[in-house]
Amino acid sequence: MDEESILLKRHGGFRGLTDEQIRQIAADCELLELASGDVLHRASEHLKFLYLIVEGRFEQAIQDPRGNVVQRKYLGRGSQFGAVAAAQAVPVPVTVVAVEPSRVLRLEYDKFLEHVTRTPKLLHILLQDLGSAFKQTYSLDRIHIQS
Repeated sequence: MDEESILLKRHGGFRGLTDEQIRQIAADCELLELASGDVLHRASEHLKFLYLIVEGRFEQAIQDPRGNVVQRKYLGRGSQFGAVAAAQAVPVPVTVVAVEPSRVLRLEYDKFLEHVTRTPKLLHILLQDLGSAFKQTYSLDRIHIQS
């Protein structure tokens, strides 16, 4: 198994896929190594890739229309960036910067969609992960129901 396949297999977003499915997806991935301070995505640019973080840590800064940062979030190993943002027709107001030496697998968004079409389980996993991220972002797991 090549390095991209091994890294993809370890990434939580691909749990439950067969080795062959992972190899097919990994064949379309490019492994990028980033130094601390390298920009993965700028808020003014259209996103065309899905990024799978396999090592390191990134700061994700969400900006308002004037460019002010309104929220910061950190992404680490096992996280992804772009699965939803790359589907947007306009640039997403998010800048993502490496805060330490990091490695990501980069997959063209159109290729990602082809893999989702061929492997419906991949979409199911993505939706589960998005639900977990939503829950964490809005602290839904900490809200107590009052009688």
